[in-house]
Amino acid sequence: MKTYSVYRVEYLKNKTVKIGKVL
Repeated sequence: MKTYSVYRVEYLKNKTVKIGKVL
């Protein structure tokens, strides 16, 4: 379960980075 949350955090971080690049 711990690894899942870490993956989720990395995924969200990646999402925000992509959005930031678009903006």
